[in-house]
Amino acid sequence: MRASPILTSFNAGELSQNISGRTDLAKYFAGCHRIEGFLPLVQGPAVRRGGTRYVSPVKTQANRGWLLKFEFSATQAFVLEFGNLYVRFYTLVGVLLSGGVPYEIVSPYALADLTNADGTCALNVEQSGDVLYIANRYRTYAPRKLTRISDTNWVFSIYQPVQGPFLEQNDPSTSTTTVYASASTGSVTLTASAALFAATDVGRLIRLELENNNLSTWEVHVAYNGNDLARFDGKTYKALNAATSGTNAPTQEHGTAYDGKSTTGVQWDYQDSGYGIARITAFTDSTHVTATVIVDSKNGLKQLPANVVGAPNATARWSLGAWSATTEYPACVKFFRNRLFWFGKLRFWGTVPNDYENMTGDLFGEVTADCAIWLQLTAQDVNAILWAQAMQKMVIGTGGGEFTFAEASNTEPLGPANYKIDPQAKKRVRAVQPLVVGSSLLYVQRAGRKLLALDYRLELDAFVPTDLAVLSDRITRTGIIDIAYQGEPYSIVWCVLSNGKLVGFTYDKDQEVTGWHRHPIGGNGFVESVCVIPATDGSRDEVWLIVRRTINGATTRYVEVMQRPWESADEDGTGGDDPADAFYVDCGLTYSGGPATLISGLSHLEGQTVQVLADGAVQPSQQVQSGQITLVRAASTVQIGLQASARLVTMRLEGGGGDGTSQGKIGRIHKLVVRFLDTALGKCGLFGGKLDDVATRSPSTPMGDPEPFITHDVVVDFPGDYETDNRIEIRQDAPVPMTVAAIMPRMKKYDP
Repeated sequence: MRASPILTSFNAGELSQNISGRTDLAKYFAGCHRIEGFLPLVQGPAVRRGGTRYVSPVKTQANRGWLLKFEFSATQAFVLEFGNLYVRFYTLVGVLLSGGVPYEIVSPYALADLTNADGTCALNVEQSGDVLYIANRYRTYAPRKLTRISDTNWVFSIYQPVQGPFLEQNDPSTSTTTVYASASTGSVTLTASAALFAATDVGRLIRLELENNNLSTWEVHVAYNGNDLARFDGKTYKALNAATSGTNAPTQEHGTAYDGKSTTGVQWDYQDSGYGIARITAFTDSTHVTATVIVDSKNGLKQLPANVVGAPNATARWSLGAWSATTEYPACVKFFRNRLFWFGKLRFWGTVPNDYENMTGDLFGEVTADCAIWLQLTAQDVNAILWAQAMQKMVIGTGGGEFTFAEASNTEPLGPANYKIDPQAKKRVRAVQPLVVGSSLLYVQRAGRKLLALDYRLELDAFVPTDLAVLSDRITRTGIIDIAYQGEPYSIVWCVLSNGKLVGFTYDKDQEVTGWHRHPIGGNGFVESVCVIPATDGSRDEVWLIVRRTINGATTRYVEVMQRPWESADEDGTGGDDPADAFYVDCGLTYSGGPATLISGLSHLEGQTVQVLADGAVQPSQQVQSGQITLVRAASTVQIGLQASARLVTMRLEGGGGDGTSQGKIGRIHKLVVRFLDTALGKCGLFGGKLDDVATRSPSTPMGDPEPFITHDVVVDFPGDYETDNRIEIRQDAPVPMTVAAIMPRMKKYDP
């Protein structure tokens, strides 16, 4: 029986061995047994990925670091290297310099603060303009802001809203502990009637509300003396002059106003709204601390009420701040509905709308829709909040499952009285920042082995998860620890595994394309972090990596950027890349200048064997010695770096037959046609057998000139015997491009 099947697509990526018999699945015919160093495109072909360009060593090569993105706009983006107590900055495919040296700033995060026990990043960030808000998953650091003032002037500051958030107010009916202050303003001593404070309370807020209200209520036509106090509508005012009150009650929330017409009557100065706030600055003992009274005229904070000053005015109506080293600090942060939300272990807090420094829980004693939101997740097996992401609703990921948070009534704005928290799936999540790709939320399941897509289903009014790794379950089995999304030129989710492997996931929901692919990094590179930012010219997204290797016997960690694949000219001859610019080596550099044979500046690859592409032609590999190599022929454009091979292995071929499947039948491939695009050199053969050259140099090509890249069908004769396992391997070991568009084997099959 003769068979001539055609493999027209490879965009299902690498499939699990568990799928090796599923010829009933459409993705079987678009899948691969193994795919390394190739990018399965949505259209079907497999294109070889570009190499990685060496940028810089990390500051301390012995220690692990993390890359985080800072994207102000499509043309202003930075990669931030967080290491042990420092941050470095990268842009324009290089390290940011100031005065000729790498610009860096001191960071509050030590080495132990950067990585979780499961290997994931312990920092969670959210950006607004030039400000990066940062939370630490260990909940031991107050939230931080990293602000870009200029490209070489970045400043860390502590995020400290003055109006909250607070824990629930002490209930006088169950706790008789009281607190009073030594004064109303400035630095004061707070005294508690029982053990209340801890040394870890320094920096914590405390709110004191008056309990003994012995002040008279403001009335019309009453004679007041200067410095008299009166209350109206829950607010306290002080008379600044002696006069008879008018008919206009004082209602201002800061400053002064007369209660008569114009400047007649009593002039009243706003004092407080029945409460005041202070920040603890020093710990004396469990009943005494020093605190600074908060002044914030915007929110009516001027002083502590007079009726909480002094022992006779001790109040049982007090609230301690929710954030402190005694309790917890937020572990993650996210914007939603124009509020900045911070998330603790089970609690979360949202700012006042459009005021990201304001956590006011009530406006002068009244809770309105514009007040901050202070809530807590309550559900069985909720565990800890690990991330949140804004979608149609805000999705909150916990170790026990996923929840959504949004308005209870769509006719009213989100607020303290209009919200709803609903449980969704029980898939459970890992502390890896999720991605929004199109209308889907992509996140890592708790064990790290699955990448899930969460999509909103209107008919269910719920988010429904889909396992994106179900057909390729082995590729992520060691666990995903970091992810980033590259939208241009291809839609790929890049994943770092705990074993240092880099894998990609081609994802296009509209075209129903999902395909996993492996990307070994040259020199046995161990990838530790991945980050994606837009290129400054807007042409693509850049994939940045931290790669660990052993170079010349020493551990190194380098920051590298993946280059885009080589592109040919359009059909009209416009555009396209020069063959000399093809970059298919890892940890590589480019020499560009006059013709030269001695290429230096390679000390980062000392002692390593490197591949060479000189003016588009492959030259023999060289070993770097004293930071340099010597070419066999002079060249003006030279790409030098570590070998990064690519290979594609098909699934077992299915040719069909008159009596059903060809699976399990003895067969022999006697000829093969491969449709290549923009390809030079390469090998092909049976998987596990000898590979033969498929695109060799033409005798007519002058020595030293690049071999023209081919775009046509190549016919390969196949020596071999009859067997049941007919899998084809295509491999590219040279530093030149390769794209496989289709494979057309010609087979003979026999019944066993």
